[in-house]
Amino acid sequence: MTGSGREESYRSALALVEKMLLETLRSELRIHELRRGTLLCLPREVPDDVAKVAVQDSNGVTRVVVLCSSPAFPHQVEKGLKAAEDARRALGEELGSVILEPLLTGFLEGRSFAAVPYCKPFSDHPVWRPLQDWKLRPRVLGWLRAATTRTVMEPTGADAFTSPLQYLSSLAWVSQNLRDRARAAYREIERDGWRPRHVLTHGDLTRGNVLRASTEKAGNDHPKQTPKFVLIDWYGSRIRGYPFYDLIRLAMSMKLSHRGLRNEIIAHCEILGCNVHHARHYLSAALGYLGRNLNYFPFKSYLRLVENCDNMLNRALS
Repeated sequence: MTGSGREESYRSALALVEKMLLETLRSELRIHELRRGTLLCLPREVPDDVAKVAVQDSNGVTRVVVLCSSPAFPHQVEKGLKAAEDARRALGEELGSVILEPLLTGFLEGRSFAAVPYCKPFSDHPVWRPLQDWKLRPRVLGWLRAATTRTVMEPTGADAFTSPLQYLSSLAWVSQNLRDRARAAYREIERDGWRPRHVLTHGDLTRGNVLRASTEKAGNDHPKQTPKFVLIDWYGSRIRGYPFYDLIRLAMSMKLSHRGLRNEIIAHCEILGCNVHHARHYLSAALGYLGRNLNYFPFKSYLRLVENCDNMLNRALS
């Protein structure tokens, strides 16, 4: 889908929400003052992007966000809902409460949609962001440790790790050191010196996907949100994911110190029952898996991500 095609998809999603969904939202959620929708963000440079329509009340306050699939990928929101529900079940009620439950789901002219409570993003202001991150980091990192403990599981076969390691070790566009480490991890599995384990992974655990939990009811039948934060965009999550990838991505986006990241790595290694140097093995497997499953993620962006993740981990362990 071209850039103009993505813009048209967003505009059509907005028109669908205003034409066909507003009255349903008013009646189903009992928010009778809902008046109009606006696009929450600009289209991204990926063809399977999901339009986000903010639905506002008569005072201009956003109450609900409608996620709407594009015509080219009409089941994208539906797939995201299933991934989020699978993650919620794996996490259990308390840990899973950070995942928003949809208020309303269905299809608009063949395009899957979901209405969810509006949650504000954390500030990017240079004065307020450091203070917010200082308060938020321990909460999200604590949740991640608990989620790792809850969801750790044995792999169904060694190829879940050896195949992505083989891919990364043969990728000419990454550094020789990274290729060598991927080979070393592969050899350690072969001689039974490392027995890796899976955990639930979000797949894009960055600050932008951490929002303030809503403190208001979206409708009369829906209770208040209880966690301090919520995590959105579970489209790339995996029940049998790779440890440390979420941790490294979160550390980079929330500017966690190298010492702080090292402490988190040690804590996760204790949960997984592995040595600290195995964190590099796990990250190599995660990056190899991502490389083999890029879908519409640009390859150049993938290579930058590989380099940034590798550098972050190396600095923490040096």
